[in-house]
Amino acid sequence: MAEENISKSKKKRLAIEKARQEQKQKKAMAIAWAVFIPTLLVVLIMAGVLFYQSTLINYSRYLTDTGMIKGIKDGDVTVNIDALSFSKSELLPEDETVDADIEAMLKNHEYISDDAGLKAGHGDKVNVSYTSTIDGVSYNEALAADGGQDMVIDDAVISAEFDSAIVGHKKGDSFSVKVAFADDDPDPARAGKTAEYKAVLEGIYVTPELTDEFAAANTEYSTVAEYRQSIIDSYYDRNLRTAISSSLSENSAVSVYPEKYIANLTKVYNDQYEQQLESYKQYFGTELYGSVYEMAGFTDQASYDAMLRDRAREDTAYAMELEYVFKQSGLSNTGDEVRQYYIDQGMSTDDIDSAIKAYGMGYLAQAAMQSRAMDYLVENVTITD
Repeated sequence: MAEENISKSKKKRLAIEKARQEQKQKKAMAIAWAVFIPTLLVVLIMAGVLFYQSTLINYSRYLTDTGMIKGIKDGDVTVNIDALSFSKSELLPEDETVDADIEAMLKNHEYISDDAGLKAGHGDKVNVSYTSTIDGVSYNEALAADGGQDMVIDDAVISAEFDSAIVGHKKGDSFSVKVAFADDDPDPARAGKTAEYKAVLEGIYVTPELTDEFAAANTEYSTVAEYRQSIIDSYYDRNLRTAISSSLSENSAVSVYPEKYIANLTKVYNDQYEQQLESYKQYFGTELYGSVYEMAGFTDQASYDAMLRDRAREDTAYAMELEYVFKQSGLSNTGDEVRQYYIDQGMSTDDIDSAIKAYGMGYLAQAAMQSRAMDYLVENVTITD
């Protein structure tokens, strides 16, 4: 939709709804910090897209070059790793979930059938070419030379009448159909009029069958069984990491918080909201919001500030818990090890240097440390049948 056609009230409703959805996601994002953030950082850096960093905000402030929060003492945080126990059966995906993923993958490999006898039916994806006129004047077209138009029968991309006219035809068949438009149609050029379409069914898409041969040619696996197991394993690993993240605070105790670190993290979060507000203003207009707290869904500055502090405090506790786990693991997080971690994720040395320049060594080291701490937990928590 063109920006000029969006009313001010609708602009605000769209942005408010987006802000509300982001608010609902914040808790889940905080819980899954160690699961997703390191990978996300790698992807953004490799794509050449870095988070905005204000010159007044230091992402690595109060972090050591090994990613540890400065000032944390023994006893400030403890985690009962032995109490982390999960049922494997509850972490495995349902068969329907795996089947849906396989079906989606196969859909991505659908192709136009060469079967000359295949007839189009309801729900089929097809490709059609057409020209149309209203009162003898050209209205719209999708030419075969331009690739035609893909559509699913019954989605009424053009109209229900057009879809019905396709049903029963074979690849290469020509057909004509009249499409009547309502008197109150928003397009005055066709309101109350009838368009005459001359069309050709250029092809009917079919979904390939999942066989060992298909799996070997289109996936990283040699057989259907291996491919299916890979999906199961992926869900299991993801679910286990999420379960660990969700359970960590329940089996941890934080007695002393690093208040300076929390204060800086609060500034980081506010800076990110400020940049989001600027983005909204650029897209929707400067009149959209009067303040960052309004954009975030709050009625006053005090409530917004409290949310930032609460979020920073929760995320700090989580970071402290992972730091404790990492220290218990006996692993180290030297500069060379941090760099190697990101190289293993597919980053180049130039990518890493750019990220360090933008965020500081401490920030990158903390993300690497948290990811490795989660890997340690995945290997060491108790899994029951």
